[in-house]
Amino acid sequence: MDSGQKIMSYPTLNPKWIKLTSLERLYKVSIPILGLTGGIATGKSSFAKLLKDKGVLVIDADALIKKIYQRDDVFRFIQTHVPLAIENHKINFKHLREHVFGHADLKAELEQFLYSHMPVAFQDELNLHPEATWLVYDVPLLFERSLNFIVDSSIVVYANPETQVERLMKRDNISEDFARNILTHQMPIDEKKNLADYVVDNSGDLNDHPEILLKLWKDLVS
Repeated sequence: MDSGQKIMSYPTLNPKWIKLTSLERLYKVSIPILGLTGGIATGKSSFAKLLKDKGVLVIDADALIKKIYQRDDVFRFIQTHVPLAIENHKINFKHLREHVFGHADLKAELEQFLYSHMPVAFQDELNLHPEATWLVYDVPLLFERSLNFIVDSSIVVYANPETQVERLMKRDNISEDFARNILTHQMPIDEKKNLADYVVDNSGDLNDHPEILLKLWKDLVS
């Protein structure tokens, strides 16, 4: 190692955030897990990145699902149950979504099959970071799947619904009616806010991110 290279120590989590034992925790993980969630256009992904930049292990549930989709047994499952979603020996995710979301039973069966692989995928990712003494689990459906009961603490990145609509319209160049319709298909952000152990209010200017993160960071590691 270069003698001039600094060895960064893993940030120490304030004990107040730790509420579970390993036997009570998601996948019986030995280190504390903080669940990070939010709603569309609240800025959750930006805060996940900022935490990563602070040296925290952030495991992204959506990224794990993408890896699971690469498994041969998942390909065979889709080939058997949704053959129209296979094109040129690859999964056409647009066709898969269109077909599955119109059939509730098939959607539930596919989700159950995918999520049966999550414990191993999660642990594989954790094994890549032996230095981690706690982690953040970035998971959109934290409350919808009742995962908040098996993580030590839950953090919601919040933006009021009107701000969500404004950001969605600008980001995706869509109409106000379309943006509001998207929100109706998600758990209301105010409901998530009321369930959370900690709320990051990100309703203001996006340039305020660093200041808001600093407040969160002080609460995490002070």
